Amino acid sequence: MPGESVWIAEASLDDRLRVERCRSARTAFGASGRENVLAALVDHVDDRSVVGVDCPFGLPRPVVEALDGPTTWRETVRWVGETFVDADEFAGRCKAATRAATDGERTYLRRATDGPVGAKSPYHFFTHRQAFHGVRDVLAPLLDRGAGVAPMTGEPADGKPTVVEVYPAGTLRRLGLPDESYKTASSEARRTRERILAGLEAEGSVDTGADTDDSGGAGGRPVTVADGRTRERVLADDGGDALDAVVAAVAAARAFDRDFAVDDGRYDPLEGYVYV
Repeated sequence: MPGESVWIAEASLDDRLRVERCRSARTAFGASGRENVLAALVDHVDDRSVVGVDCPFGLPRPVVEALDGPTTWRETVRWVGETFVDADEFAGRCKAATRAATDGERTYLRRATDGPVGAKSPYHFFTHRQAFHGVRDVLAPLLDRGAGVAPMTGEPADGKPTVVEVYPAGTLRRLGLPDESYKTASSEARRTRERILAGLEAEGSVDTGADTDDSGGAGGRPVTVADGRTRERVLADDGGDALDAVVAAVAAARAFDRDFAVDDGRYDPLEGYVYV
């Protein structure tokens, strides 16, 4: 259920990233069902500072072009909601466009930003629902309300957030932490979640952007979980969604600390960008 699989980590940033709360959408909003949860999520983040969202924000350029789509990223956000009836049509037409663009050799293409961080195609069967509903039901209304989406748009309106696409597995890889085998109810998976959280709590997980290497390195800010109850909630969620929410907050903080700069060679302004 979307209310249980969507988790929200809320954090403050000073000399460290302090995770104040981590809750499922059902707990945070008292909502269930995708439409209700995503509408509540938009309201919840509307006045935040920086928001990291774990879903693809765009499509590969060859797919957009094969579908006669827009020529700017911002226009693609509205276009997705107006062009595709649902997530299944979205995925089906993107796959058909891929085959047409590659003479039948490929089913999926990835964006320039996906390959280097190990992310799947936005319309892969693992990710197409998140991509479709994230763009149509979260990004589009946030943009309408004045949010900025880095690095594709300008500054947000006063009091509105800067939204960034994040990919927790990519952030874990960048930090040298386990990025798999932590999403089951086994005792081994629990230990892996504990190892990941301990790694985030070590110095250097949140990069200051100065005098650091690309993996975090010396000079970064550690993560602190505000209290034992929140910490246990993160570790006890055997689906790994709570921990992913914490990692998403880390990725958003790292993006903020680097002034939302992009890595050379993996940003196409039509496609979007993943911050890790």
